[in-house]
Amino acid sequence: MTDTTTQVEHRQANRTQLIARLRKTDTTANGVIAKRNGDQAIPLSYSQERLWIMSQLEPDNPIYNVAGAVQFDGLLNTQALQHSLDEVVRRHETLRSRFTAEGQQVEPGGGLPLTRLDLAGFHQDSAIAQFQHCADAFIRRPFLLAEQPPLRALLVVLGERRHILLLTLHHIVSDRWSVGVLMQEVAALYGAYSQGKQLVLPELPIQYGDFCVWQRGQQEKWAKHLAYWRQKLTGAPPLLALPTDRPRPPTPSYRGDMHYFELSAELSRALKQLGKQYKVTLFMVMAAAFNALLHRHTGSKDICIGYPVAGRSQSQTAALIGFFVNTLVLRCQVEADLPFSELLLQLRGQALRDQDHQGLSFGQLLEALNPVRNTSHTPLFQMMLAVQNVPMPDFRMQDVSAVPLTLNNRIAQFDLSLFIDERDGKLLGSFEYSTDLFDAGTIARMAGHLQMLLAGAVGSPELPLKQLPLLPEAEIRQLLDDWSGVGRALAP
Repeated sequence: MTDTTTQVEHRQANRTQLIARLRKTDTTANGVIAKRNGDQAIPLSYSQERLWIMSQLEPDNPIYNVAGAVQFDGLLNTQALQHSLDEVVRRHETLRSRFTAEGQQVEPGGGLPLTRLDLAGFHQDSAIAQFQHCADAFIRRPFLLAEQPPLRALLVVLGERRHILLLTLHHIVSDRWSVGVLMQEVAALYGAYSQGKQLVLPELPIQYGDFCVWQRGQQEKWAKHLAYWRQKLTGAPPLLALPTDRPRPPTPSYRGDMHYFELSAELSRALKQLGKQYKVTLFMVMAAAFNALLHRHTGSKDICIGYPVAGRSQSQTAALIGFFVNTLVLRCQVEADLPFSELLLQLRGQALRDQDHQGLSFGQLLEALNPVRNTSHTPLFQMMLAVQNVPMPDFRMQDVSAVPLTLNNRIAQFDLSLFIDERDGKLLGSFEYSTDLFDAGTIARMAGHLQMLLAGAVGSPELPLKQLPLLPEAEIRQLLDDWSGVGRALAP
């Protein structure tokens, strides 16, 4: 028996015990989401359950830490900022909860400690380096979910008129939508408090704990969802063998990096127009391009990628901070002779059917399917696509402006993830990649291939995938130069 096999069996045994403990808290609540009784125990949601188990198996792993940062320019009223953060924590029970096998315990509202890091006396280059070092440590520090709040805050002072607010949450209480809610509420409250005014935000209709109680009473609806996913994923390949720069390690370190790129305004407009032409969303356009790219790099005809959905089908959840996002699996049959336009239509049908069956959490799906586990890679898929449609707030007050910052937490949950955002009419892309597997240059070239493929697809969507351009001119020239050099070296 190999060390890897032993590790899998050990983790599986621990996981089974943890699930059994958690399931003791299941409830049978039914119907619409209603407020729970004040003394009612709060179970974990099914998505929280999976993350809690992972946090027990790997307590020092920062993979589920979610970070957001805002740069303030102007005269920042730090007292008003502290008051704003305290009020958000008071409003949202998740931000003052502890998590154990018995469920979650909401603590009384006691505010949020705002740690201060003063770098105002440093030279600019030194201050930036110091900030990056401290931010990395702040983001990567594990949460002790049974003992600590799942949110921490750091205020970095770069000068009298420049500050950075860094927030780190555990994924067990947050998702991208939640970060947007948090930032929007802080902005609204700060705008009032900094002017000496009071602001009463609309009362939340429910709390996340109410959703957890409600969700545990929906078991009768899951059979049809499970049947759909079981049929869809039967026979799916366990691993997409994207060529790597290094052998895959037996256990991933989850160390990662980011590569950022920008699509021109012209190409961004053309991609949106292509979506309108074929009555598909931007996500479906990018999913077709990503599948085509992976097919061209691997030769695989059966490709599974993961993608997130908001998981907020009930209107009562829209204003909540909590872990609602769910992960679905998009399985695509790709042939070299398949026109890009037909791939678009195939993915449209797939995605729409998936949406009808998103009620089953990814953790529940894994438990039901119980795929053969291999510690070297994630189950069901290793590639992720996220088209971000939840904009982070850009806000401006009387004395200070605030702009969200892009953070690189140097963590990669999957082999490769493609993120697409939109700002000022342009689509912004980023690849998050495992540095266990890939070099920066490899991912940079892949980003260039994606942009070439997108440009070819909008120009000639009826072309077969094998005929869409992939290599930028500079890479073609480099290849020709390399080959001519080989030819000269081999010449007699």
